Amino acid sequence: MRRPATERVERSLFGAARDFIDQNLSDPELSPAKIQAHVGVSRAMVYRLFEPVGGVSAYARRRRLDYAVIAVAAAARTGRSLSQVAYGHGFRSDSNFSRAFRARFGIPPGELKSDEARILLQPPAPDDIQNALGWFRELKPGAHRA
Repeated sequence: MRRPATERVERSLFGAARDFIDQNLSDPELSPAKIQAHVGVSRAMVYRLFEPVGGVSAYARRRRLDYAVIAVAAAARTGRSLSQVAYGHGFRSDSNFSRAFRARFGIPPGELKSDEARILLQPPAPDDIQNALGWFRELKPGAHRA
């Protein structure tokens, strides 16, 4: 059984390691050794800290994918290619990124990007335009709100 002080220290170390990972997600060389050097603990401690969340590599991959899915969804608007998204989020190859993305979200990244593009290129329905115009009119100063 762990002492409360030990648990507090480990939570603090985990927080520091987690923050370091989040700040370095685009680094394909992010490793337990880099985390260890930043946090100032042993390699074994780094692995022990991340064991409850599936391990260091799995945690970093999930965080990369959590940010990458937003970038993929916006890629049609921003003009970024899937390769740019993959490398910008620390993946070493397109195929590695695609496999990890599909495993996490159930669809390939290209499908999400093309769906976003279709949505952006589809003109709004007339009812949507009327609803938006009504909403804008309500925002005007002095407009009556129900």
